[in-house]
Amino acid sequence: MLDRLADFSKDNNVLVLLVAHTTKMTLIKDTNDYQIPDGYSINGSAHFKGKADYIIVVHKKVGINETIIKVDKVRYKNYGSTGEITLDYDMPSGNYKEMTFEAYLFGENKPYQQPPTTPQLFVIPSQNETTPDYLDVEVDYFDNKMDVEPKAINLKQFITSMEYKKVVEYIRAGSSEEETKTRKNKANLPCVCISGRFNTHRSTTDLKEPTGLICIDIDLEKNEVIMPKVPTILKSISNVAFYAKSVRGIGYYAIIPIHYGNKLLNHFFALERDFKNLGITIDKACKDYTRLRLASYDTEYWINTGIVDVYSKTLECEYKETEPTPEPKKQKNYSNGNDFETVENILNDCISNNVVLTNDYGDWYKLALSLISVFQKTDIEKSREYFHKFAKLSNKYNETKSNENFDKLLENYKDNNKITIKSLVYLYDKYFSNKE
Repeated sequence: MLDRLADFSKDNNVLVLLVAHTTKMTLIKDTNDYQIPDGYSINGSAHFKGKADYIIVVHKKVGINETIIKVDKVRYKNYGSTGEITLDYDMPSGNYKEMTFEAYLFGENKPYQQPPTTPQLFVIPSQNETTPDYLDVEVDYFDNKMDVEPKAINLKQFITSMEYKKVVEYIRAGSSEEETKTRKNKANLPCVCISGRFNTHRSTTDLKEPTGLICIDIDLEKNEVIMPKVPTILKSISNVAFYAKSVRGIGYYAIIPIHYGNKLLNHFFALERDFKNLGITIDKACKDYTRLRLASYDTEYWINTGIVDVYSKTLECEYKETEPTPEPKKQKNYSNGNDFETVENILNDCISNNVVLTNDYGDWYKLALSLISVFQKTDIEKSREYFHKFAKLSNKYNETKSNENFDKLLENYKDNNKITIKSLVYLYDKYFSNKE
């Protein structure tokens, strides 16, 4: 049939348009959207890719009124090239039109600015003469890292305050990296959630509304060479509304307004790619609505007093680049220390090194009960959040099934001390012993 259509087109000098459906596409868990089809996704035969002169894909995004038009194949390069564009679909007329970027409602007193269109670096500069103050908004405040009950505070007031100067200076005066970390953990500093607001407690399951802001961390560990240039680079990016030194004084954090408050993960993936192209690695933990920003102090903090542009780029999945063979993963000792810190440190280590602790049901069971034992007396839902963060590192992860099984464990949980934080440490140690 494909050969006959091709022959008919050539014999009669006409253009033949064949509309074909795709096979069942894979749902991407992180974005809750389907994989964008290509020429090999056409239902019926892989020969479509080879026989067609042109292949154009029309992909409707899940949950939003946006459609990707993708040119997947052009046989004769003098007639065009591959590429894609995102368009609005107009329901009454059935036509596609350019994106208008209708305002996303961030919530009360959350400013909005229409994203512009001309790229500069990875920035999209605005044509507006004025810009809202994205920092002059309310965010959720917590007395310390263990506090889960949100209180309101003005973001600009919190990030520019000198109230905690003495405490922060004491932390930074530590004689070693380990000592500054210890002092930071013991300081019990207050904190805020910059990307999300919550109803009654800080949990992804109790998210009230996104703020339309993302806070990125630039840590010294992965940016030693470029760190002296970071302030200059951040000032050159019009999407950056604010930056300052982090608590220990050896890294920076920056606040960026984003177009889709409910697409924090997708914006993070795009920002991760764009910063990587500038030679900067940003902390992967910044893609979480519950991410805390500790009170800090910096006499040289910077506020963008010019036009601040809303960052509108998104990516459907994590950006990955071809890298040289990594060095062998180094095992750290987590047998001692505060239980909450141990959970956080092991999680960060697993994320950074792609360590999967849940390869079978037995490991899954131990991990879940270990986390429940740690958070049962403070915030039991926190154990669920951490469990999902660990479980997502496995390609076997299924959010719905994981939630159902976790609920069953909670219902039948008994605090008999048989499975504690030591079980999590054991799983971590076991991973490295199996690698030797």
